[in-house]
Amino acid sequence: MLKYKFKIGDSSINIPLSTQFDVADKDEAIRDVYVKDKLNSYIPPEEDYEVSKYYPALVDEVIVRLFKEENVPFTFADFGFTDDDIKFFYNRVENSYLNITFYTVDNRLEQTAVYVTDLFVQRANLFNPDQSVKTADEATVFFNIKNPKKFQNETEGYFVYLKNNEYVAPFFLYCNFRFNNAGNGVSYVVYPQKNLFVNTVLESDEYVKANFSSNSFLFDTLGKTLTYNSNVLNIDLYALNI
Repeated sequence: MLKYKFKIGDSSINIPLSTQFDVADKDEAIRDVYVKDKLNSYIPPEEDYEVSKYYPALVDEVIVRLFKEENVPFTFADFGFTDDDIKFFYNRVENSYLNITFYTVDNRLEQTAVYVTDLFVQRANLFNPDQSVKTADEATVFFNIKNPKKFQNETEGYFVYLKNNEYVAPFFLYCNFRFNNAGNGVSYVVYPQKNLFVNTVLESDEYVKANFSSNSFLFDTLGKTLTYNSNVLNIDLYALNI
């Protein structure tokens, strides 16, 4: 270590160019400054986790139906389910569901999923009016979404919940639909348009734009197989033509 040496009278004083500090008796500084800084570095920043609830405007019920082609609905037999699967409501039926996901944009490379709801097969839809069980060929694939303020059952998916700190109305999102078959593990994209073909379909064809206001949302039905009819929104979803 280099030092400067000063001579005062008969005495000499050495002054080092560098000094190592001793932390002895510095407990208070360590506790009040160092420890606090370290703790703060591990605590995530505060966020607003409050959410707003949005409901589908104009309707108290949404009916989602799956079609192979125009006027030809999918049945459970089309997805490989048997009469016994329907009769005994086996897990492969019970755990099959329609996924509805809302995204920021309709471009897969740029989008972020902001809300997801899964509609599992509703057993009530597997019965005839006389309460006999439908066969797999008779049971068409559709889902009900109902206003919980007016209905007791089939209310899952009626509301959309979004973070307050991320969305301020008015704004819009895009949603798409997938049927997930628990029998074979395959997820099928179903489209809100008919007469689409595998070799010409566009990525944006699978999405529906949803316009959000202060507490509700309204789907853009232009060019889509969605219709608002009285107090019901009908969403018809189609498979691609080969």
